[in-house]
Amino acid sequence: MENIHQPIWKKILGPTLFLAGAGLCYGILLWTGQISGALEPGSHGDGEAHEWTGRTQPAPGRSATIAPTVLHPVDAVLVKLGDRVKKDQDLVLIDADEQKAVVKAKEAMLAEMKASLAKFKAQPREQERAEARAALEATRVSLKEARRFLERIEDLWGSGALSEKVYFEGLAARARFEAEERAATARLEKLLRLPIAEEMAELQAKIKTAEAILKAELAELEHYSVQAPIAGVITRLDVNVGMVSRPGTTSWGDILDLSEIDVRLDLTPRQANQLSLNQKVEVYLPGDPDRHWPGTVTYIGQAANQAGRIPVLIRVANPQETLRANMEVKVRLP
Repeated sequence: MENIHQPIWKKILGPTLFLAGAGLCYGILLWTGQISGALEPGSHGDGEAHEWTGRTQPAPGRSATIAPTVLHPVDAVLVKLGDRVKKDQDLVLIDADEQKAVVKAKEAMLAEMKASLAKFKAQPREQERAEARAALEATRVSLKEARRFLERIEDLWGSGALSEKVYFEGLAARARFEAEERAATARLEKLLRLPIAEEMAELQAKIKTAEAILKAELAELEHYSVQAPIAGVITRLDVNVGMVSRPGTTSWGDILDLSEIDVRLDLTPRQANQLSLNQKVEVYLPGDPDRHWPGTVTYIGQAANQAGRIPVLIRVANPQETLRANMEVKVRLP
């Protein structure tokens, strides 16, 4: 009898708390992905969904970073946010005065070596050797005459019939021509022994080394111009004239090419099993199902993530770039 006359609120309190707890648990399970809620859009009530929600992302190789390449101040920023750029287009110029001076010094050194080689090749080596032979022969003739003259006056000097001046001049002449003969002989021997081919090879090797060094310095100079790694649109740009940034630790901007784009789906194993590689699908924007883009399944994951979902990628041609990155889209079977 006492239960019959209990207040109404006491009668409904228990069921209300039970339903609230059950709803909370159900919401947690839905949020963690451990259970699915209502039927997927396009499902036929048999658990086999034919329409899924995904998100767009740049295709591999179609996103790039603008980053510093050397630790020098920025001289000029040649582009702005939203600009469409070509591959290898100059984006940012970095102060290169120091590197340009290095390149000029290497160019001057190489030019000097090439001039030395040209001069070496132009030298008349055979003519020099012929001149040296002639000079040696002339010196020997003069030496022979000096010796004969000294022999003729030797007796006259001994008998006192010749002055000391003439005798000593003869001695000096002989000594001078003997010295000249030794010098001419040494010069000719040097010219005959001179390794012309070896010297030319050495000069040519030095020139090749200088050319390689110059090429390396020119390649380093190219780093002072930051170029676009890919063609696309600049979607982020954070660089100003005078800025100094350390390479490898700073990003100045991003470039996206959305002419081809991927759609990522995170499906349950049963949903992923409905798809196969190279299968054709349709991608459309929520609320606009009549406008769609053809897509192709390019990847089905082999492992589930922590939520138990399988990653699937859909490649979509997007030449007008109507689909943007990180948009929510719908995917359905044709």
